[in-house]
Amino acid sequence: MKTSLCIVLVMFFTSVTANSQDIIYKRNLEEIKVSIMEIDSLILKYKIYDFAESPVFTIKKSEVAKVMFENGSVMYFESVTKSIPVAVDTAAILAQKLAMDTIPVAKSKGDSEEEADKVKEKRRASGGGFGVKGGLNYNSNGDYFNDAQVVFGDPMKNLGFHAGFFGKVKLGPFYLRPELVYSQLKTELDNEVFLTRRIDAPVLLGFGIFRQFISVFAGPSFHYRLDDDLNNISISDVSNNFNVGYQMGFAVNIGKVGVDLRYERELVGKEFDFNQVVTGTGEFNFQQLILGVYFKF
Repeated sequence: MKTSLCIVLVMFFTSVTANSQDIIYKRNLEEIKVSIMEIDSLILKYKIYDFAESPVFTIKKSEVAKVMFENGSVMYFESVTKSIPVAVDTAAILAQKLAMDTIPVAKSKGDSEEEADKVKEKRRASGGGFGVKGGLNYNSNGDYFNDAQVVFGDPMKNLGFHAGFFGKVKLGPFYLRPELVYSQLKTELDNEVFLTRRIDAPVLLGFGIFRQFISVFAGPSFHYRLDDDLNNISISDVSNNFNVGYQMGFAVNIGKVGVDLRYERELVGKEFDFNQVVTGTGEFNFQQLILGVYFKF
C-alpha cells in the first residue's frame, strides 16, 4: 500500500515539474526542455532543464520557431530578413498592427489656409495670373544712332511714361498677355515738344524659356489717342484717334516681379521700307523703346 502511494506521489510531482519547464521548438521540429536565461536581438540563452550544473547554451533565433514558457504563454519568432530574425508573441502582433495603421486626422482651419496658399503659389509658378505694370517710354523718329547721342546729352528728351494692368493666360508652352495701359509720349522736333496721351491695348503672344525665367513675346498693339499737345507743330493725318501697331521684346521674371524691354512701332496707314525707318524720313509715326516693371498678384 505504501509502495503504491509513493509511486503516485512521484508521478504527481514529476507531472507538475514537467509542466513548469520552458520548451524550445526548433524549426527542424526538434523540442528542447530548457530554462530560458536571456533573450536578446539575435540569440536565446538557456540551461538544460532539471540539470542543476548545466552550462549556459545559446541558440540563434533563426533556428527557433517558438518558445513555450512555464506560465503557458508562447513567443513566436518570425524572420523579417534572412540575417535578422525578429521575435513577436501572439498578443504583440495585433498591437503592432494597430499601432502602424494610419489614423485619419481632421484638417484644422490653419491646414486649409496653408493648402490654399500652396495652390496660389502653384498658380504663380505656372506663369498665369494678373498684375500691374509701369515704366518709361523713349519715343524715336527712327534715327537711333542720332537718338543715342541725344540721350547722353539730354536724358529727358523724348522721355514719356506708362502705367496700367495686364493679364497672363498659359497656353501650354506659350502664354497670352493682354494689357490695358495709359501712355504719355513725348517727341521733340525742331526744338518744339509734341505730347500725345493715349490708351494702349497690346495683345502679346509669348514663350517662356529657362523655366519662365526669361520669355520672348510679340503681338499687335491697339491705340486710342486721348489728346495731343502740338506746341504749334503741324502733323498731317492726326484726325483719326484709332491706330494699330506692333510690339516685340523680352522679359526677365523673378518670382512675382518682372522687367521687360520692348520695341513698338505705330502704323499710320502707310508702310515704311527699312531705309526710311533708319534715316527717319517719310511720314511721321511713333516708334518707341519701352522699359517696364510689373508685379503679378
